[in-house]
Amino acid sequence: MSGYVWILPAALLTFIFLYCCVCFGAVGSLSSHRNSGDEAPFSFAGRCGRPEWYDWIWAAAIAACYSLVAFWGLGNAYGPQTFFSAETGPCVISMDEDRAVSRIMYYSEVGTGQYTLEASEDLDLWSFVCTIDQGYVQVLKWHELKLEEPVTARYFRLRTNDSARMGEMAFYDADGSLCRTAGSCPLDDEQWTVPEAEDYLNSAYFDEIYHARTAIEFRDSLPVYEVSHPPLGKILILQGMKLFGENPFGWRFTGTLFGVLMLIPFYMLIKCLTGSSFISVCGSAIFALDFMHFVQTRISTIDVYAVFFIIPAYLFFFIWMTREKSSETGARIWALFLSGLAFGLGAASKWTVIYAGAGLAVFFMLDLILRRKDVPRERAFAHYAVTILCGAGFFVVLPAAIYLASYIPFASCSGLGSGIRLFASGDFYKLVWKNQKFMFTYHSDLVAEHPYSSSWWQWLVDARPILYWLKYYDDGTKSSFGAWVSPLVCWAGLGALAAMVFSIIKRKQPRSVFVVVGFLSQFAPWLLISRLTFAYHYFPAVVFLVLAVSCTFREMDEWRPRSGMITAAVFTALQGGLFVLFYPVLSGTAVSRDFCGSYLTWLPGWPFY
Repeated sequence: MSGYVWILPAALLTFIFLYCCVCFGAVGSLSSHRNSGDEAPFSFAGRCGRPEWYDWIWAAAIAACYSLVAFWGLGNAYGPQTFFSAETGPCVISMDEDRAVSRIMYYSEVGTGQYTLEASEDLDLWSFVCTIDQGYVQVLKWHELKLEEPVTARYFRLRTNDSARMGEMAFYDADGSLCRTAGSCPLDDEQWTVPEAEDYLNSAYFDEIYHARTAIEFRDSLPVYEVSHPPLGKILILQGMKLFGENPFGWRFTGTLFGVLMLIPFYMLIKCLTGSSFISVCGSAIFALDFMHFVQTRISTIDVYAVFFIIPAYLFFFIWMTREKSSETGARIWALFLSGLAFGLGAASKWTVIYAGAGLAVFFMLDLILRRKDVPRERAFAHYAVTILCGAGFFVVLPAAIYLASYIPFASCSGLGSGIRLFASGDFYKLVWKNQKFMFTYHSDLVAEHPYSSSWWQWLVDARPILYWLKYYDDGTKSSFGAWVSPLVCWAGLGALAAMVFSIIKRKQPRSVFVVVGFLSQFAPWLLISRLTFAYHYFPAVVFLVLAVSCTFREMDEWRPRSGMITAAVFTALQGGLFVLFYPVLSGTAVSRDFCGSYLTWLPGWPFY
């Protein structure tokens, strides 16, 4: 990085340092502060800021504005829709005349195996051209095959006896011109979908080759390859393909939509924690423009669904915890139910949501302890019995039912049938249990290496993003993008978390407890995990980093009126500026390598040059 370019990170670090100083100053000066009407030294009762009608307008407006950015350049909304396989039999591609073919572009769909390509001038005598391997990492992608020597022929035939499926095949002569074909078989009937080269807009990248593939296998009742995560996330991915077809836009649509929609409950959670609409607007915008949120919700993997369901699980649990002291048994039980519902849907998408469940369990026990003096002795048994039974029903029985139901498509692909009747089948439960054992063994015993893996301590300081896409061009430009947290959120968020801990010690502030426990529930388990990890595993914890930042804005306002609002506005503007600056390496936009090396590589581990 050029010397003068250090002005950017240096200025940001200066702002973060001043921000953290003000955070601690605000908390320290309010050590004896209590919310009006609060008699107990520590209580969640009555501490929920009430969203007003205009909050829904603000939340929807933020989501709508962000959607314009999120869906732009998401991926091609077209691609091959007819496929060659062993079931269709050998496929013959006919050209208008003999052509000297030197290069082939083809699209591999799902399945693995080997193809045999042959050539002929008269459909009688066939000569071997090459074999094409389709491994498990080659699916849902366009490939370029350059022949060692040009092959002159009018007809080409593709055969396979394996499970591999191919979508389209295009032939180019020595001059690079596309050869015209008759369009009479599944391999040449959609030539208009053939791109000049593979890129992220027309092909799958990173774990899309597993998760989008599984969605297709669910759709077509094929044997399922990726069984290391629960099925619901892949079922949701499939819904986008049902709407927009089997193409990159289709398999990324649902995740991006969930990335947009999660901003609404996130806004409401900030409003409940802080009571400020302005801070909620700023906090939601900060989260929307966070690098991790933007990139991770635009890739067709399952992490977005985990985070999406974690947010309402905590939102509704906070609403339940903050019911008034005088509330009857069963008050706001609807919120507890919705929290359990969100938890169940999340757990059926990815196991990391179970970490969130540990945090909710802590709050459930804390609520029972804090309200022990609020319940008359004559009603104590009934109160605790109802509360504990509802907790067990909403957070154990209901999630278990959702989890089992998510396995219905998986059971169908395994030949066990489909529908609700599977719940009466012993083989269904054996299948589910076998998969649970496999998932646990897989994740606990995984031994692998990856050039862009990272450890938990690197997440805390933004030391090692995960690079998803990188391609160099002859004109000196490059296209790349990866997932990591905005340095403003990452570094300032740690200071805000520290201020939250200080607030717990000095002020016994319930909202600080809520944020800190939520963060630890998503981050602390990774301290004990030795398997290969990546920066995107930090995504659920980023939710609580932004909540911590938002709550410190509120602390500032309570310390000195409007100081928090001013800081929030400046913080949001800086986050927007960083998003614009780093947009090329968040979206894959082609820019010069010099620009990336000079302005976007702040730390040695940032792989954007």
